[in-house]
Amino acid sequence: SPPPPLPPPPAPPPNSPPPPSPPSPSTSSCFALREAAPGTWPIRAPESFPYSCGEGDAGLAPSCLDSGRVTFAEATDACAAAGARLCSAFELAAGVAQDPDCPDNDQLAWSRSACGPGLYYTVKAQNDTFASIDESQCRSEGDDRNRARLRCCADILESPPPPPGPPPGPQPGAALPTPASQAGARPAPPAETSVDLDETDLANLGGEGQSGAGPAAQPPLETGVDLSAEDLANLNAAEDAAPDYYPAARREAVRPDADGSAAGDA
Repeated sequence: SPPPPLPPPPAPPPNSPPPPSPPSPSTSSCFALREAAPGTWPIRAPESFPYSCGEGDAGLAPSCLDSGRVTFAEATDACAAAGARLCSAFELAAGVAQDPDCPDNDQLAWSRSACGPGLYYTVKAQNDTFASIDESQCRSEGDDRNRARLRCCADILESPPPPPGPPPGPQPGAALPTPASQAGARPAPPAETSVDLDETDLANLGGEGQSGAGPAAQPPLETGVDLSAEDLANLNAAEDAAPDYYPAARREAVRPDADGSAAGDA
């Protein structure tokens, strides 16, 4: 049958602050504490608390072999200094920290279980759940006259690491990924180069009156046009500056061959 509930805590004084949150798991695991002091920190109550170990002597100051009692703050600090924590009331009652080398297992020890604002249960550190809970006392942590024995517990797993932070952003100088909508898009045409064309050039190109208005609509392909060497040089410069706007057929038709005649001349 389950153990009886803890006795009801006394009524808190009016306008009292809320009780503190329970402490975090031990900073050192049972295995780490046992490795530092072989033969200590065993799991003494595997059926009730298989993930907790306890100790009353090794590595504690004062230990159970000392005759003195400690305040709640002293007990908390002593357990933390050893890499452990205060036991809960049920851990003490289940015998998690019942040390066979300690003569004070039948005396009240501080627990981390709160019974009110600034109040904590003191429980006997012996494996007698019913008697221990029935004889537990609720004591104030701030009164130096309230002293009890020291028992500490630890966990199989130490305090978890802090949660991971947000994923890192792009590194300085790294190229940003290209959106899928832009993948495979046709590259923009090169910037237009200013070419000095006279009226004859514009007439031959079919773009008279459109100077400075950007690329004009493509006129029908003309062959056998009589162009001077200067006209051809200007035309070739214009075509080389914007090859996407001048088809290869036009260049083949008007550019001279090695003998100086246009490709379109018969």
